[in-house]
Amino acid sequence: MAVQLGFVFSELDNIKNKLKVAKNDLKEIMVSNDEFESLNKKKKEIALNLSAVKSKIKSDNINLISLIDELSINLKSEKQLLSDKALADIVSGKNIEIKHKGFIYQPKFSVKYVKTSKEDEDNEGFFAK
Repeated sequence: MAVQLGFVFSELDNIKNKLKVAKNDLKEIMVSNDEFESLNKKKKEIALNLSAVKSKIKSDNINLISLIDELSINLKSEKQLLSDKALADIVSGKNIEIKHKGFIYQPKFSVKYVKTSKEDEDNEGFFAK
C-alpha cells in the first residue's frame, strides 16, 4: 500500500501545530514564574553588556571583520558551485564521490517544500490530485 504524499504532508502540518501549541503553553508557564523572570532579566542585561563589548572589539579590528565577511561570501559561493556540479553530475548518471584527506564524501540530497500560492476556491484540495 503506497502512502499518499498529501496525507503525509497533512500529518506533518498537524504535528507542527501541536508542537507550536505545546511550546507556547510552556512559554506561558515560564513567564509566570518569578524566578525565571528575574533570571531572564539578568540574562538580558548581561547580553546587552556583552553586545557592547563585542561591538567595541569589532570596531577595533575592522580588517579582520572584512576578511571574515569576504571568506564567508567565498565559502557560500563555493558550496553552491559544489552543489550545482554534484546535481548536474547525478542527473547525467555519473557516480559522485570526493576523496579528500583520507575520507570519502558523497552528496546528501533533501527536498524542501515552500508555499508558492494559495489554492483556488474551486479546487477540491490537495487530496483530489
